[in-house]
Amino acid sequence: MEDLYFIEIMEASKIWELVKDQKWQTEENISDLVALAKNISDVNGIIVDIGIGGATSACALALASGCPVYSIGEQVAPIAVNTVIRLGLEGRVFFCAGESDNVWKNWDRLVNLVFIDGLHTYDAVTSDAEKWSDWIKLGGILAFHDYDLYRNTVGKAIDEFYEKHKEDYKPLKTGFNIKAFQKI
Repeated sequence: MEDLYFIEIMEASKIWELVKDQKWQTEENISDLVALAKNISDVNGIIVDIGIGGATSACALALASGCPVYSIGEQVAPIAVNTVIRLGLEGRVFFCAGESDNVWKNWDRLVNLVFIDGLHTYDAVTSDAEKWSDWIKLGGILAFHDYDLYRNTVGKAIDEFYEKHKEDYKPLKTGFNIKAFQKI
């Protein structure tokens, strides 16, 4: 008989205590990410996190959902690897080193949640949203970071994406600086 193991699904406050020292995300952002991740009811769910940074978002999403998280970025910083190890998330957070476009070209499975927090330019956000939205399952979530902070670039790209695709997505309630949409 196979050994069974259970993955603890953590609440936002507990996750915040584990990642707050890195300062990559705010407590409110972690709370929003946890709420979005808890929407995933698929036991085979997959999350894509564009923008590795210190792996704070990837780890929060993994801890809140129990799903594997594929974190994409041009380079994997030692702090990101250390965060994954410190939180015991080896085997649940996977780094995909490379530009989002290159990873996207080779991607082959539907995902439940895509969190875009990569390059903060209008063109990069637009490209990531357009390309990765094709891989989101019906009922899945497309979320963005830094909507309010970079209103003229990131925010503009998000607003235009939603305007173009509002028949396919409905807005979800989130706090400051994160925008999220559910595929309908």
